[in-house]
Amino acid sequence: MQNRKLLIALATVTMGLLLCDTWAPAGQDKKADQEKKADQPQKKNTAIIPKEFQPKRHEGFLAIAKKGDIDILLMGDSITDGWRNTGKGSYEKFFEPLKTANFGIGGDTTQGVLWRMDNGELEGYSPKLMMLMIGTNNIGRNTNEEIAEGIKAVVDRFRKKHTKAKVLLLGVFPRSGGKGKAALNPNPAAINKIIMKYDDGKFVKYLDIGDKFLDKDGAIPKDVMADGLHPTNKGYQIWADAVMPTVYEMIGKGAQEKKAGEQKKNTAAIPKAGNQKRHDGFMAIAKKGDIDILLMGDSITDGWRNTGKAVYAKTFEPLKTANFGISGDTTQGVLWRMDNGELDGYSAKLMMLMIGTNNTGSHTPPQIAEGIKAVVDRFRAKQSQAKVLLLGVFPRNAANSKQRNATIEINKIISKYDDGKWIKYMDIGEKFLDKDGAIPKNIMNDGLHPTAQGYQVWADAVMPTVYELIGKKK
Repeated sequence: MQNRKLLIALATVTMGLLLCDTWAPAGQDKKADQEKKADQPQKKNTAIIPKEFQPKRHEGFLAIAKKGDIDILLMGDSITDGWRNTGKGSYEKFFEPLKTANFGIGGDTTQGVLWRMDNGELEGYSPKLMMLMIGTNNIGRNTNEEIAEGIKAVVDRFRKKHTKAKVLLLGVFPRSGGKGKAALNPNPAAINKIIMKYDDGKFVKYLDIGDKFLDKDGAIPKDVMADGLHPTNKGYQIWADAVMPTVYEMIGKGAQEKKAGEQKKNTAAIPKAGNQKRHDGFMAIAKKGDIDILLMGDSITDGWRNTGKAVYAKTFEPLKTANFGISGDTTQGVLWRMDNGELDGYSAKLMMLMIGTNNTGSHTPPQIAEGIKAVVDRFRAKQSQAKVLLLGVFPRNAANSKQRNATIEINKIISKYDDGKWIKYMDIGEKFLDKDGAIPKNIMNDGLHPTAQGYQVWADAVMPTVYELIGKKK
């Protein structure tokens, strides 16, 4: 009996203790939870923690920094890095005259930029401005809030080192994983809503130019960003046009200096409508598809369908070739045609391009070369699976004539467009010349357009390379 009473007493005490613990005041529970949470390690924002990135490229930038004489610093990732290749033409026109250094590195993040800044890339010079566009490579690794904090850290790091310099903070560019507005990645817009608040009205200027890269439906056109992320040549021109007025304003350039800094627009790189009837005919061919090789150019290419017809029938015709050459055409005419449907409806393996001779009376060789580059870029943006056989502009007229010398100068520039993978440059001009450098009448009767024999010379010179580029054996 006593044992039973003892057990009941123990049970009563235990239940009381449990009830006391369960019914503890809410304030005490909350306090205990907070103390427990405080004891747990908080997740660190890696976007603000410097991390070593591309030390070899970094060393190259250090060498540039040590030389000094930098007024504008471009800082960022592959999108900024692209000014030195895809956007080279626009860079040379707008940024290069302003003592600009491009410290963009493909694949970089906010943490990579912070590490580079902490390790010497801000030493040795006193810039007037930094144009910053960073953060797209943090997407997927950090939250939007963390990325914004990382961008703020970069701005602060620069301002701490260069207190008199300003910052042109660009919104993170739009990016797309497919077709249409719905394919746009939502993160850049979310990040930009935060970083726009970093504009202080004095030293930090926020500028969102993202809508400049979109079409009327809110999608990213292929000719602006071929892969939905990296600008094409046209994309970099859009970028330059959008920011340069602000750049000049922020570095204090006057109207006269601005005029000197901006070179006259190169019309050889600006699309211009041409022969509409011929264009409509090519559109009909394009819509049928089944084109492996595209011949693009002016009357010299156009001539394959008449003077060079017999040679064409033996060489190009069996390879599913379409000839889109138009007599009298220029780089700007080809650009317009490409922008208006002549690259739609088929997936080519190769474009053989020879254009520019009709530009020689109205443009300088560097301008013509830039126009040719724009044509190549436009084709590659639309037909990214295809290769380009870029032919040097054919010799014309007498040796040492103005136009002959112009073609030589053009070819010296465009030969550098050969990238060893997608673009193959080939100069067959000497095949049309005799031992004295003159053009025989039986090759080009008028010193410009090939005869039937001239087209045979052309075919013999290029066909081995054509077969190689399309992956076929002769």
